[in-house]
Amino acid sequence: MNKKKGTIAQALNGFSSFTIKLFQGITLIMAIFLAVIFVNIYSFYNVQFVTETYQMEIRKDVQTINKRLLLAVASNDSEVTAAQKEDLEGRFPKIEGYFSTISKNLNNDTLGAQLTTNWKAFEDASFEMLALVENGDSKSALEYYNSTLNDVSETLADSLDETGTLAEKAAAGKYRTILVIIGAAVVVLLIGLIVITTINKKTSKALIKEIEEDLDVLAKATEEIAKGNVHVDIDYDADNEIGRVVNQLRTAVESLIYYIDDIGNKMSTMAQGNFDIAFDRDFNGDFRDIQNAIESFSQQISDSMTEIMEVSDMVSDGANQIAGAGQNLADTVTSQANIVDDLSVTVNRITDQISNSSTDATTISKEVEVVAENIVEGNKRMQEN
Repeated sequence: MNKKKGTIAQALNGFSSFTIKLFQGITLIMAIFLAVIFVNIYSFYNVQFVTETYQMEIRKDVQTINKRLLLAVASNDSEVTAAQKEDLEGRFPKIEGYFSTISKNLNNDTLGAQLTTNWKAFEDASFEMLALVENGDSKSALEYYNSTLNDVSETLADSLDETGTLAEKAAAGKYRTILVIIGAAVVVLLIGLIVITTINKKTSKALIKEIEEDLDVLAKATEEIAKGNVHVDIDYDADNEIGRVVNQLRTAVESLIYYIDDIGNKMSTMAQGNFDIAFDRDFNGDFRDIQNAIESFSQQISDSMTEIMEVSDMVSDGANQIAGAGQNLADTVTSQANIVDDLSVTVNRITDQISNSSTDATTISKEVEVVAENIVEGNKRMQEN
């Protein structure tokens, strides 16, 4: 007996669910890769663009500050000096916020602290020079610019150069990381697609083969039934869609076998001369008409045979009557023969008497009359019979 668990719908749902889970797994992996790529691209943007932009802006501000300091020295005007000082007071705090961003982008706290220190030194030197200009000591201010402020500016520039170098290296590393991640994502995606395709192909092939084998059982059974072999054993038992079809087909075949066997038995009974038949149960569907036809046929044949038997009895009675009449006729013929024999003896005797003596004519005449009467009576009896 062919035993299987689960329905075809369950198998298809399981196959679909498995495929969906595989795609969900691949999608999750790709989402992780995309998230990592996004993070690295964002980091690359911060390192390559934001850091470089801040660095360039700091350099520009350093140049601007130097120009304003020289303008204050060259003008030797308190109002111009005050304007330059006001500009510097607003410019230095703005730049200080860049260093924390640069330090975070490059993941280098030491560099951030170094930039902050050098910038603070440059700020202090710049306001120290402005203080000399405000005091009217332009010469000392100019010497301060060429010595102390210039040294501080060079130190800050070196820090900015180091920042640029680190930013380029970090950007190159982020770029390589992005390429590696993208390559890995493509490889994982291809492997995932190959795995999904292979598993789906094997699973679908196995499922199709299983369904084909199940249907083949039905095909062979129906082929035998089509050939007229209704006594077929359907070797299949499963609680699935095909199993339910097989059960219905098996029930139909059993009913068909019962109908055919019962009809065959009843026809054999009638073939043996017994037309008094009765079916054990009523047939269903189209076989009900066949059952009615056979019952009607057997009843008609039974009625006809009854009539034939009645006629046969009548013929038998008539034959018996004819046989009795024939026997009576035979008895009459026998009696007539005896009379003729007696007449012949009498005639011979008379002839002998005539030959021997003709003396008693009166006696002879009477005997002749008696013979004649006997002949007449015999003829009447033969006519009556």
